[in-house]
Amino acid sequence: MEGEIIGAIASFSNASEVVGIEHKVRRSHAKGFMAHYTLDNLVYESQVMRGVVEQVKQFAQSDSTVLITGETGTGKELIAHCIHNLSSRKKEPFVAINCSALPENLLESEIFGHEEGAFTGRRRGERLGC
Repeated sequence: MEGEIIGAIASFSNASEVVGIEHKVRRSHAKGFMAHYTLDNLVYESQVMRGVVEQVKQFAQSDSTVLITGETGTGKELIAHCIHNLSSRKKEPFVAINCSALPENLLESEIFGHEEGAFTGRRRGERLGC
């Protein structure tokens, strides 16, 4: 009171209990951001698919961004899961984006970033891309 300490409050918890709770929260938040498929989920016989699997293995060793294109239903997201699960980032979140569902300028700004006000003229900062 009036600059003088007249008491204190302390709260104690078992550290392992706190760590357990933290892990539980992290797991529950990460459930929706996991790559579920691996190369073991692919069923194929063709030489072309053997080549695709070899490319997937090569891409997974790279730290570069990979753009996967193809017709609807060709398994682009499945391949993305496989690359992610073979990569050094396999324990990190995985987020699939359906690019065809986003307008071109929004997709571009989300992936590559934009300066604030680029769309409205209003400036406060900038938005970095992924």
